[in-house]
Amino acid sequence: MLNIQQASHLLTLSVNTIYSKVSKKQIPYYKQGKRPYFSKPILIKWIETGHQLTEMEIQTDTEIQFIEKQKRKAKRSF
Repeated sequence: MLNIQQASHLLTLSVNTIYSKVSKKQIPYYKQGKRPYFSKPILIKWIETGHQLTEMEIQTDTEIQFIEKQKRKAKRSF
């Protein structure tokens, strides 16, 4: 288990940023008393899943959602 300073070093984020993410529940953590603790393997997995979509991926996802919505509307009109 990592304390907040160790998590800050691993993630290259400030301690204040880590606290902010904890309060917003944007980062996986455990709490013992008032202090948050972090699992190194879980933090590494969290980093790996933080993939940001490209513009093309966003456009494709939007088009797929639009098509699916149109299909649902078409089924309701019958």
